[in-house]
Amino acid sequence: MDHNLYEYNPSQGAAIVFAVAFSLTAAAHTYLMVWNRTWHFLPLLIGLFLEITGYITRAISTQSPEALTPFIIQSLCILVAPALLAASIYTILGRTIAILHGESLSLIRPSWLTKIFVTGDILSFVIQCMGAGMLSSTSDLDLGKIIIIIGLALQIVFSGCFIVITVVFHMRINRCPTVMATSLDGYGKLGRWRRLLFIVCVVSIMVFIRSVFRLVEYAGGEDGFLLAHEVFLYIFDSLLMLAVAGVLVIYHPSRLMLARNDVGDLDMRRC
Repeated sequence: MDHNLYEYNPSQGAAIVFAVAFSLTAAAHTYLMVWNRTWHFLPLLIGLFLEITGYITRAISTQSPEALTPFIIQSLCILVAPALLAASIYTILGRTIAILHGESLSLIRPSWLTKIFVTGDILSFVIQCMGAGMLSSTSDLDLGKIIIIIGLALQIVFSGCFIVITVVFHMRINRCPTVMATSLDGYGKLGRWRRLLFIVCVVSIMVFIRSVFRLVEYAGGEDGFLLAHEVFLYIFDSLLMLAVAGVLVIYHPSRLMLARNDVGDLDMRRC
């Protein structure tokens, strides 16, 4: 008798709904990226395509829950996609600090900030991919889960540090805005850098919560409560990542970049 690889009966309807939802946000991000030439959003777009692939494959997998290949594909895509979304978020903060001429107000220089966190994110991505790949082998199942947990733990550490850096920079530049930040305040919606920094913090917290959930889920093992109930996956992973993508469509960082081009190159005012 064939064995159901899931710990529950997966919902095809839910998988289709999220496949469609991620497709719509991916289409919106593709348009915004091309129109505004914000190519640094490419990792986020790739992450969204992984989400789409994951949920399409998951919908297919519900028809044959004992089939290994679609189960592994959907698990891998949904697991690693958020790391690519996080990479674009890290880039947004680095570019925002540079646009506002707020280098001296940041705990880490923007150039190093992007390199450090994107590198950490890539490392986490690779480790999780390795672990997910091992899940396809029955003999390496336990080792694969341990490696995935290590990758998720690494992602949590970097996400937590990034949130601290974002909050500290936001507080400092609010207390002592640079000349560029003050000038951008006059550009209405385009120049709302305070809101953008708030959005960066919010979406980073979403990614952090999602990573904590997945770590606890895998740490709980096959008999764990979270792994045995599909609803938690959709609440603490699917919905959170869709919210991240949706928020970044509504408050796309390209607006601030366009306003910065209008203002021109100004010197930073120091406290």
